[in-house]
Amino acid sequence: MILRPAPLLRAIPASSTVNRPCWTCAGRKFILPVRGYASKAAPPPPPSSNTTPIGPPSSNTPQRSNYETVPRPTVIKEMDKAEIKQLARPIGQYEPPNAGENHGRDLRSMKQKKEDFQNYDRHLRRRRELASEWTKSYFQDFSDMRHQKGKLFIAPPRTFKSEKSLYFPNLQGRTLLSPDLVDSTSLFTGRVSLVQLSTNVWADRQITTWMTDLDADFAGSQLLKEEYISSPDDHIKRLMGETLPPQDGVWQRVNVNIQENFLKAWIVLMSMRNIRKMLGEERHARYLLVRKGVTNQVKESIAMLNERIGIVYLVDAMCRIRWAGCAEATDEERTALKNSLEKLVLEEKARREELKQQSRNQTPVKQKEK
Repeated sequence: MILRPAPLLRAIPASSTVNRPCWTCAGRKFILPVRGYASKAAPPPPPSSNTTPIGPPSSNTPQRSNYETVPRPTVIKEMDKAEIKQLARPIGQYEPPNAGENHGRDLRSMKQKKEDFQNYDRHLRRRRELASEWTKSYFQDFSDMRHQKGKLFIAPPRTFKSEKSLYFPNLQGRTLLSPDLVDSTSLFTGRVSLVQLSTNVWADRQITTWMTDLDADFAGSQLLKEEYISSPDDHIKRLMGETLPPQDGVWQRVNVNIQENFLKAWIVLMSMRNIRKMLGEERHARYLLVRKGVTNQVKESIAMLNERIGIVYLVDAMCRIRWAGCAEATDEERTALKNSLEKLVLEEKARREELKQQSRNQTPVKQKEK
């Protein structure tokens, strides 16, 4: 056997190496397929008839989310100010709320958890949610406070039409009376509610700018003074279906305090005694401390884009958001709040009179049938 020396490698000119891969890249062609790194990922399973495709929506099938919100104000860096527009369209969720929703507890069985873990579409949706959370800066809410103290929109001069308005999502929380959980839907149904939503002391101070006239003399309106629900409300009896004596008045004031942080919620619980002294007795059962269930979708549906500011809503008897305002109030916005609240009170009185008339007309018919 004759051994021959290996041929020497010829020098390759620089001009000929433009379109030729290097020896390392050429070796990957044979190594990577063996290791499995260069093989394409397995295609996702075809979506079933019960799932919605996650890809971009086609032009022929218009899609929309299950809620409406407001965009953040446009910041002009050259002038160091933000363009704040008026709230021109309703906000809220399209579907009416139900008591028991958004409780924040995982009630899935082990079988359901396993199916969700193996669901490819669910992982893609969760990936998008995490990506949107990671792209948001932690100091964004604080930086937005520089421009008009965090104001997101200007309150509309009048209420939205009832047929166009969207719904306030259900929230669960404890009251100042007992640790039993109360649903906001059961609290709002059947009456007009002036909702004050806050998460901190700064937001509470902003809300006081909206309530200065109401705290003094109900904005000088005899209608609001007469139709205010000043009697305590027992939610436990109402939830159990027990009959309660009819309450005088049409509208109420509701405080919603959202505290998702355990330490902050504990501080609020320790301050319950002082909060009871600050609020009237009729408002103890209308103060909700919400701990869980307030997802990003729920926050966006009620225009809670900045958690450092206070927001005021007018919710009718069908749990629809008819009017909203945020941050510190101007004189025009306080006037709009008073006029909008008076309009909703008159609408609710007319609705109750119509229901009474219908019940009177149906009573003689039932007696004749008997």
